[in-house]
Amino acid sequence: MSLKSLPASWIAIACLVCALGAVLIVASRVEAGTPQCPSTWPQAQGSASASGQGLGHIEFEDFFDDSNDEKWFVVRSADSNSYTTIRAYPAAQGDGGYITGSPDEVCFLVVRRPGDTEDAAEPTQVVFPKEQEDSCPGILATRPASAFPAQRYPHLETAHQDVPTDLQRNALDFAFEVGQRGGTLTLPMGEEPHTYNPRHVDDAYSGIVISYIHEGLTGISWPDNEIEPALAESWSHSEDGRTWTMNLRRGVKWHDGQDFDADDVVFTYRHFHDEPIKKIDDYTVEIVFLTPQVDPDFRRDYEEHLTVPILPQHIVEPVVIFNDEGNFYDLPDGFWNVHPDPGDPTPADVVGTGPFKYHSHVHGESITLVRNDDYWLRDADGNPLPYLDAVVFRFYFPPDPAQGPDQEELEIAAFRAGEIDAIDLNGRRFEELRPYQEAENFYLQPLGPDFDRGFLVFNQNPGQDAENGEPFVDPEKLVWFRTKVFRQAVSHSIDRDRIIREVHSGHGFKQWAFISPAAGDFHNRRVRRYEYDLAQANAMLDCLGWQDTDRDGIREDRSGNDIVFTIEMPQGSAASDTTANIIQEGLQAIGVQAEVRRITFREIVLKLLDNYQWDAIIIGLTGGPDPDGGFRVWHSSGHLHMWNPEQESPATTWEAQIDSLLVKAVTELDHDKRVEYYHEIQEIVAEQSPVLFTTLSERLVAVRDVFGNTTPTLRGLWDARYLYRTDQ
Repeated sequence: MSLKSLPASWIAIACLVCALGAVLIVASRVEAGTPQCPSTWPQAQGSASASGQGLGHIEFEDFFDDSNDEKWFVVRSADSNSYTTIRAYPAAQGDGGYITGSPDEVCFLVVRRPGDTEDAAEPTQVVFPKEQEDSCPGILATRPASAFPAQRYPHLETAHQDVPTDLQRNALDFAFEVGQRGGTLTLPMGEEPHTYNPRHVDDAYSGIVISYIHEGLTGISWPDNEIEPALAESWSHSEDGRTWTMNLRRGVKWHDGQDFDADDVVFTYRHFHDEPIKKIDDYTVEIVFLTPQVDPDFRRDYEEHLTVPILPQHIVEPVVIFNDEGNFYDLPDGFWNVHPDPGDPTPADVVGTGPFKYHSHVHGESITLVRNDDYWLRDADGNPLPYLDAVVFRFYFPPDPAQGPDQEELEIAAFRAGEIDAIDLNGRRFEELRPYQEAENFYLQPLGPDFDRGFLVFNQNPGQDAENGEPFVDPEKLVWFRTKVFRQAVSHSIDRDRIIREVHSGHGFKQWAFISPAAGDFHNRRVRRYEYDLAQANAMLDCLGWQDTDRDGIREDRSGNDIVFTIEMPQGSAASDTTANIIQEGLQAIGVQAEVRRITFREIVLKLLDNYQWDAIIIGLTGGPDPDGGFRVWHSSGHLHMWNPEQESPATTWEAQIDSLLVKAVTELDHDKRVEYYHEIQEIVAEQSPVLFTTLSERLVAVRDVFGNTTPTLRGLWDARYLYRTDQ
């Protein structure tokens, strides 16, 4: 049994033992007889209080022997003044099923609460994760002594080569002009979204469409990334930043014509968020946050707080699911899904307050959104927005990805034929299209380093399938993937310069930190780097004792297992295929064999978030100017903490450090302190390498030259609400 499935009271004790380790204060009389399992039990010479770590003050008071002469450890929590007795002992080899050969330390834990009889608790198997480490201090990569310079753009024919600075200046200088109504914006979409339900989004494509349909109390403005009014037209807050009074916008209509008011906001927050909320009147609510906001303008994780979409109470309340205790649980899995379950509301029933309304979804062809004629926003002359009649997303899926044109080629052909109005490009396509701009009435625009991060990630999840008891990862592979030196060696085997040449045609940058340079001072240029160095990578694996003893080109670990695994990745992109091939060749050069398997993006999502059965994945994550949106990725409890998601407590010391820093970063009011926290997080991530970043692409777009209210900024080219066509 893993920690995830322990009763809550036992989890608390097990997590306490695993997390605190040697930082606990230990009574001086604790001498011989200290339990030997787990090895994280503190010794008598324990160091300091854990209160500084946010873990409270814990003391080990005494041992006692029960009637079977078995020793129990007595724990007192100064925070609660309660006593708990714990006994832990090693699991015999083979006990509990798959633990044979496990890289973790496996013990049996017995917890007895005050008042329990001597035999009240049964032993429960507990896995105490251990980072698989071997010391190779002489050959590890080192952190640079000073900051690296800002990334420049030598290929650009501009007076200024620091594009992020130029794009920020564009945002400051831009002003909306009054446009004209009419016309359609048509865009390509790489995958069909799977839901229109803001509560169940786990892919970028669903999020894109939802952003046109649904709104929150506040929004994030284009072009300057500032927080702006949305369904709340104004607000005020208490001095400590915790209590916010939101003055709601009057006259807002849901897409079905019903009035929006405070009841919708209260319903959404009570059922879907942790913050207490109170209705003051029909257009005023008070929200209390458990911690202060990042700054007085709400700049924090927009997915979790005041920019989260508000849902229509009259539509959603009748279908909510309640648990056995009568408390709200969730919405049906099929609610507003692209492929709803029988009896669930269909996409045609989607209701929001956003600038565009759902009109149709033709599978394999397109999604059409039409203008919300009742939208609340007006231009400078008082004309209703948006200007456009419709926004259409078209799908260009190759009939046979192995033969003929791929998806990228289909989209470019459609753009040049006038079927779509804008398209993202890689560096090669950007250069190929240069000669045709004037004749075909479009322009090419660089938008700085991408916010999105591409990487290779190894599965470090020690859990097992609840139905069949099979481990998510083969035990021998888990040993490899949880060995930091192995991960660092693999990073050294990735030829990022070659990826930039062959994939980005020079329009790319080697990525070392998880925050893009486009995020300004949040980006840390001093993190550890893993330049392409096969000699270094080979020396690191040699140090681990993983040798190719049978001379077949594949190393074996110390147990004689060939180091062979599968890398899975989304299908359909020639650029991604090239990146995967370069990674695969680098691995082969250091005696590691990886089979690359291409599957659908949806299958990748299910593996990462549902069945957890995978070895390694090449994938990317979206990003933005503020790093708070990555909380679910980097916090050990997050469902997007891909290598070992939804941990009950941090599995490693470094993950515990990141957790603590993340909480500080998203609740800190001072910008400079937030920068310090994120810089430290980036250093830890680069050192531990739970994901291996590859390259950052330069954001490059081609746009039909028929639109007004556009300018290049770090957040894109336009706000679709103000966008208008000049060719109508």
